[in-house]
Amino acid sequence: MILKGILHPDDATKAKQVGCDSVYVSNHGGRQFDGAPSPLHPLMKIRNALGPNYPIIYDSGIRSGLDILKAIYAGADLVFSGRPFMYGVGAFQEEGIQQAYNILEDQLRNNMMQLGIESVHQIRAFDNVQ
Repeated sequence: MILKGILHPDDATKAKQVGCDSVYVSNHGGRQFDGAPSPLHPLMKIRNALGPNYPIIYDSGIRSGLDILKAIYAGADLVFSGRPFMYGVGAFQEEGIQQAYNILEDQLRNNMMQLGIESVHQIRAFDNVQ
């Protein structure tokens, strides 16, 4: 079971304690409450509270490869994104899905190269990359 909508380390810890397989850090795209904080801010605290091996899923506000990099650095194991793909479909129908994916992948790779990171697995451990 995965619990979505986690925005506080205490809630994430409780979810882990009751047996959830993962937590999904998200403010649901701000649809339910426009004033909800960005989930990126508490993500690192949630990762620290849950430890390095508990799976964390993340979404909300992912618009670029740099956003993906930031989420992984802050502790996400899996990052979801919706709007870029919806924009792709709106602009280029089915081909737009692949185009949106290619753009996100290119942006992520470019940002990783600029930081000297060769693998997505190194992002969270960036402080240790030489």
